[in-house]
Amino acid sequence: MSNLRTFIAIDLPAPILAALAATQEQLQAYLAAQHQGAALRWSPTKNLHLTLRFLGETTPRQREEITARLQAVAAKAAPFTLRVDTTRNGLGGFPTLRQPRVLWIGLGGELDALGQLQAQVEAVAQAAGFAPEEKDFSPHLTLARAARDADRRTLKEVGQALGDYVQAAGESAPSAAPLRFEVDRLVFYQSELGAEGSRYTALAQLPFAGG
Repeated sequence: MSNLRTFIAIDLPAPILAALAATQEQLQAYLAAQHQGAALRWSPTKNLHLTLRFLGETTPRQREEITARLQAVAAKAAPFTLRVDTTRNGLGGFPTLRQPRVLWIGLGGELDALGQLQAQVEAVAQAAGFAPEEKDFSPHLTLARAARDADRRTLKEVGQALGDYVQAAGESAPSAAPLRFEVDRLVFYQSELGAEGSRYTALAQLPFAGG
């Protein structure tokens, strides 16, 4: 058996994916009207998920150990609820929305429970021999990334357009209730890179106790 590129994530239910796809379509149409449509690469809806820990190259022994340790975590975990704000106010960017290399939607709800779960997943990764994650966990759903040829000036123009888009929400866009979904399992994924983008395959589904 060979090494695989892997990560640990939370899946999203179909209604959440549909709402995120609609948000992407609205943003794409808006940016195209601003002549900024080519600056971002949009995440395929089927690939949207909440990443808890990206691992990278993972040996067969590590995969076996991670699966066993995740099973132990899931056996003690209780389901909890998260919210997704698909309105304009839910948009954010890394490093900032004004210069977005990553465009994302934020999460709310039982974030303490999510943080505790992510900390346990991080402990599993370290126990399997992975170095500690350097960045603090920031729960988000990635809608798009900067195109490979997008320079700083282009991203600044995109950021300005997105800032105007968000500001318009407070002026004319009706408010909408955030969408809720229950987190009741972990998923251990393989990620394969191809000419048409990444393809994800579930290596293990780990339901929570009572999930």
